[in-house]
Amino acid sequence: MASSYTRDRARRAIERLGGARLDWPEFSDQVLGQLQRSVGFDGWCLAQIDPATLLPGRAVTQDSPAAACQERFWQIEYHLRDVNKLTSLVSRGRPVRTLSAATNGDLARSRRGREIMRPAGVTDELRAALTAGGYCWGTLTLYRASGLPYTDEDISHLMQVLDAAAAGARGTWAAPNPAPGASTDDGPGTIIVTAAGTPLSATPEARRWLARLSPDPRASQAIIYAASSLVTAPAASQKTATAARVRVRTGDGLWLDIHASPLAAARSGGDIAITIQAAAAARISPLLMRAYALSARERQIAELMLDGRAPAEIAQILHISAYTAKDHIKAIFHKTGTHSRPELTQCLTGHR
Repeated sequence: MASSYTRDRARRAIERLGGARLDWPEFSDQVLGQLQRSVGFDGWCLAQIDPATLLPGRAVTQDSPAAACQERFWQIEYHLRDVNKLTSLVSRGRPVRTLSAATNGDLARSRRGREIMRPAGVTDELRAALTAGGYCWGTLTLYRASGLPYTDEDISHLMQVLDAAAAGARGTWAAPNPAPGASTDDGPGTIIVTAAGTPLSATPEARRWLARLSPDPRASQAIIYAASSLVTAPAASQKTATAARVRVRTGDGLWLDIHASPLAAARSGGDIAITIQAAAAARISPLLMRAYALSARERQIAELMLDGRAPAEIAQILHISAYTAKDHIKAIFHKTGTHSRPELTQCLTGHR
């Protein structure tokens, strides 16, 4: 077990990440490095989550048992009864939980534990939802393949750093673009997959988008399997399949909009079309406004600013004083690190 000194150092380091707005790879490297020293684990998956749909965008993994059986992993997550699902971690106010605690020490009582964890030699799984401002921005899963299950002290430490880690995950969405002005020449691309997510065919544009998304094919496979499983997930109020969408940014800074929908109305066994294209500003602005932690009123004003409204017009539309409108505008500039309306427009439309 890590010493209190090691955990205090890790806590302070993770707290500094909360407002850093690091890009996803750097944030992942730093937070996982601190947790490795202060908690200890043998494998991991840290995923960036679209807060509107709880679908994964980008992820870093190492020795994750789910990586080798993603189709089954996502089927369990969206179709079958199990413990410690992401939706339950987000909605039930228990953002950190271990598989050993949820199964009273018998991982076989969990379908995920029985089918995926135990065959891979995993002795415990810790899952955490990284939630800030009422939205989930990422998920953290840590696996132990040797030694004792996670302890109460491990959970307590995770809870102490969770808010800062969640703020850091939120900040990755607002990280500066590594390559402003990246080309968007390709039009929409389409992938046809089975209901289980197995690819059947893909257009050349789709293949180029996927390659641009990540050089590791497993990263794009996770999105495809997760979106396909969500589209076909059973629900008491649904008799037909629904659509699923996720926003994600490529390594060179371009925002993509990925949309999965059934080719036929019937849910059972139907193929799914996944469309990948450059994201419209209207899809990205709401996400970035929340990533920059703008308040509800600030988001209203930012939307009006993007629409070209002058401060006096904004005050009139929202029935507030001109001074109040200007104060909100100053706060928006401060939170986004911009100094002019053109800079703000670039920032909140994903072109910065």
